[in-house]
Amino acid sequence: MTSMSWAEGKPIKGVLLDISGVLRDGHEAIAGSVDAFHKLMKSGLEVRLVTNESQVTRQGSSDTLQSLGYQGVLLENIFAPAPLLAKELLKHGHRPHLLVHPKVKPEFDAVIDQISQSEGETDPTCVVIADAAEYFTYESMNTAFRILLSMQQKGLDPKLFTLGRGRYYKENGLLWMDVGPFVTALEYGLDIKAELFGKPSPVFFHTALSSLSSDGEISADEVVMIGDDIIGDVQGAMDAGMRGVLVRTGKFRPEDENHPTIKPSGIVDNLASAVDMILRGCNTN
Repeated sequence: MTSMSWAEGKPIKGVLLDISGVLRDGHEAIAGSVDAFHKLMKSGLEVRLVTNESQVTRQGSSDTLQSLGYQGVLLENIFAPAPLLAKELLKHGHRPHLLVHPKVKPEFDAVIDQISQSEGETDPTCVVIADAAEYFTYESMNTAFRILLSMQQKGLDPKLFTLGRGRYYKENGLLWMDVGPFVTALEYGLDIKAELFGKPSPVFFHTALSSLSSDGEISADEVVMIGDDIIGDVQGAMDAGMRGVLVRTGKFRPEDENHPTIKPSGIVDNLASAVDMILRGCNTN
């Protein structure tokens, strides 16, 4: 797809970038992405990084990007589902059972501190699931299952929160199962529906949009999302009223270009191509 249509028309004022598959692949920067990122940062456009990564904190993501040559990455400009969910848990006083990777647990420190300072009930009131990687075991899944089942047996609403619904992701040249299949297993086993706090949730995209312009000067149709996930990145953004552009890097597969129901606003080879089109489009408006 070579059409400039997605980068032309209504001016683009904000850009959302996925991290894994767009900026980096494992522990390596994707070719051309570092320079493209710096071009974008110098363009005057509002830029935010939005990720469903849940094996690491935002600080960890920032440190990794800095080590790969990405300069100017501010922690407050990285949007991940864990901090968003942590705020929700604090707001409602939930006591979560965390089925998450140990490296992301620091995002929930304030929640754990609140629980430790409270008196009374200590049993979990919800289960939080994320990409726990090697910590997904038969035992850990059954523990989460039994906690939710116990809530059902007590006549309570078994709350299951997930930081993503991805089917797979690419790391170090290989595809790995993401959190989605494990969420589905708990949903099926208990006949419940998990509440999503990551992409493609509209709440997640609207939170990132709000950060682009607190006074509402930037509207959803003036924002483009660039990602390698046809569902989480592209469909999620388009459902939120944004432009969704798919890159042929990361976990992209050729069949994504002919998805039966999702038609991206644009498909490009990589971030460098997307940024060039965005900046050319800005110069024609």
